[in-house]
Amino acid sequence: MRSALLAMQQLDAPEGRSFNIASQFAKLPFGIQSVLVVLVYFLLAVGGIILTRETGRIAWIWLPNAALLAVVLELEPPHQAKLMVAGFAGNLLANITVGDSLSNAIILSTFNTLEISICILCLKKACPHIDLGRPKHLLNFALIAGGLAPAIVGLLASTYLNLLFEAPFWPVFINWYGADALGMLLIAPFVLARIPNNQRTTEKESLTKPVTFAVLLLCGLVTFAVFYQSSYPLLFLVMLPLALAAFTTGVIGTALVTSVVALIAIGFTIYGTGPFALMQSELNIKVLVLQIFLVSCVLFGLSTAAVLTQQRLLKLKLVTLTKAAQQANEAKSEFLATVNHELRTPLTSIHGALGLLGGGAGGELPARARKLLAITESNCDRLILLVNDILEMEKIESGKFSLTITMKLLRSSLEELIYTNQSYLPQKQISIVLIDRAPKATVRVDEPRFQQALANLVANAIKFSPEQSIVQVIARYNGNKVRISVIDEGPGIPDHFVHKVFQKFEQADSGSTRTTTGTGLGLSISKALIELMDGTIDFRPNSSGGTEFFIDIPVVEAEEVQENLPKMLIFTSDKANALEVSSLAFHADWYADIVSTVPGLEWLIKSTSYNAIVVDNLLLKDGTTEQALRVAVTAAVGAKELPIFSQDEVETFLEETHQKKLESLKTQPA
Repeated sequence: MRSALLAMQQLDAPEGRSFNIASQFAKLPFGIQSVLVVLVYFLLAVGGIILTRETGRIAWIWLPNAALLAVVLELEPPHQAKLMVAGFAGNLLANITVGDSLSNAIILSTFNTLEISICILCLKKACPHIDLGRPKHLLNFALIAGGLAPAIVGLLASTYLNLLFEAPFWPVFINWYGADALGMLLIAPFVLARIPNNQRTTEKESLTKPVTFAVLLLCGLVTFAVFYQSSYPLLFLVMLPLALAAFTTGVIGTALVTSVVALIAIGFTIYGTGPFALMQSELNIKVLVLQIFLVSCVLFGLSTAAVLTQQRLLKLKLVTLTKAAQQANEAKSEFLATVNHELRTPLTSIHGALGLLGGGAGGELPARARKLLAITESNCDRLILLVNDILEMEKIESGKFSLTITMKLLRSSLEELIYTNQSYLPQKQISIVLIDRAPKATVRVDEPRFQQALANLVANAIKFSPEQSIVQVIARYNGNKVRISVIDEGPGIPDHFVHKVFQKFEQADSGSTRTTTGTGLGLSISKALIELMDGTIDFRPNSSGGTEFFIDIPVVEAEEVQENLPKMLIFTSDKANALEVSSLAFHADWYADIVSTVPGLEWLIKSTSYNAIVVDNLLLKDGTTEQALRVAVTAAVGAKELPIFSQDEVETFLEETHQKKLESLKTQPA
C-alpha cells in the first residue's frame, strides 16, 4: 500500500520533480553563472554577426537571446535581473568587438534585453513552470518568443536603423524578426524541455542509444545532400528524418536534430549552394525563405515530438496508476479479511457475552455496573454496525452483491417500516405517521434490502429531528413510479454539505462534539441498494422546514389514481391490527393512513381532512384512552364531529358506506 501511495505522489507533482538543462545551470554559484552568461552571450553574438551579416546589420540567426532566456526562466526574479545585466554586458562587448560605436552598441543591446524581458513577463504569466515538452507550453512559447516579442522589438530596431543609418525598414524588420524567432525556436526547446526524474535515466539512455546517433547521422546526411547540390529543390526530403527523430528521440533529441539541420542549411546557403541558390533573388530574400523553411522544420519536429512525449508520459502514468490500483486493491482485500475474521468475530462474541451478563447469567449486578454494561453494549453495537456496513459496501462496489427480486405490495413494506422503527431512540418521543396515496402499488424489490434502505432514511430522520416531533412517511404516484418520501422536522442539510450527502464516511456534523452517531455509510449504502433495484434516491428541503428524502421505484401494478376517495385514519400500535383494517379499507375504496401515538394523531387530524378514525380494540377498552382521543379530535377539528370506530365496528361501517354508495349510483340518471 505504501508503494502505491508513493507512486501516486510521484505522479501528482511532475513540475517539482523534473529537470532540464537550464535547471542544471541554475544550480551553479551565481558568480560562475554571471561569467558564463557574459562569455557565452559574447561568443554566440560575435559568431552570429561575423558569419551571417552579409545582408546588412542583421544576422541570419540570432542565438544568444534564446540561450539567455532559457536560463533566466529557471531563476527567481532577483537573479533574473542580475543575469539580464550580465547578458547586456556580453551583448555590448560583442557589438563593440564587431565595430559598432558605443552608442549604437548600447541601443542594440537594449533592444535585445527588451525582447528577452517581454518573453519573461508573458511566459511567466502563461506558463509559470514552462516545459517545452508539453504541446500547450510549446504553442505559447512559439507565439510569444517566436512571434510577439521579436515582432515588437523588430519594429523598434527597424525604426532606429532606418532613421540613423537609412537602412530599408521592411527588409531590416523581416531579417531581425526572422533571425530572432528562428534562434528562439532552435535553442530554447533543447534547454527548456523537462524530463521527469522518474524518466531521467530512460531519457538519458534514449539519447545515447545507437538509434539516436543513427537518426542524427541520417538527418545530417540528408540535409547535407539536399544543400550540397543546387540543381533540384529537394527540401521536402529533410522532413522525413525530422519525423523519424520526433518518433524516436523525444523533444530534446528533436531539438538537437533541428539545430544540426539549421547549421548545415545556413552554412551551405552562405556559400551559395543548396536549393535556395535556384532562386533568382537578392540574398536577403533567400535568407527570408531559408528562415521560413527552418522555422517550419522546427515547429513540425518539436510539435510532433511534444505530442508523442505526452503520449509516452500518459502511458507511463497509466501503467503506474494501474500498478498502484492493483496494490491498493490487494491491501483493501487484506484489510477486509482482517476486519471480517479478526474484528467482527470477536465483536460478536463480546456482544453475546455482554447480553448474557445483562440478562443475569453472571448473577445480579449492582445498578452502577448495569449502567456501565449498557454503555458498553451500546458501543459494541455501534462497532458491529460499522464493520457490517464496511463489508456490505465493499460487496456492493466489487459486484459480489446479489439481490433476490420479488413482487411486493408496497403498503405491507411501509407498515413494516413504521412499526419496526417506532421504537428507535424512544427517549426522543418521535411520532412516525404513514400517509399512503398509493395503497395498491406493487413493486419489484429485494424486500430485506428495500427495508434496509427505507429504515436508513427513517433512522436519519429520527436522529436529526427535535424531540416530540413528527416524521412523515408518504407514498404517492409519480408517473409510472411510486415515490416514498421520508420528511423530518430537523434543521435541514447545510449548503456546504449538499454535494457530500451520499458520499461514504461523510457526516454533516463530523466534529468531536457532534450530537448524533453513525458510520457515515448508511445513505451511501441506501443509494447503492435502490439503484440496484432500478430506483433512484434523492433529497430536497421541505417547504415547511426539515428535509425530504425520497425514493422513486418503478411500479409493476397500480390502480387508477382517484383523488376524491374518503380517508380513514387508523390509530393502533399493533402491526397486525393495522394490516387487517387497511385491507378492509382498500377493498372499500378508502385511503388509510396509520399512526400509533396521540401527538401523531393530533398532527394528522390538523393537517388532513379525514372521514373516520379507527382505533385499536384494546385502546378503546381503556376509558382514559378513549377520552384522550375525544379531546385530541375535538381540539383538532373544533365543532366538527368525526366518527370513531373500534376495530370490530369498522367492517360494518365500511359495508354500510359501500352499500349507500352503490344505491346512490343506481338512483343517478343514466
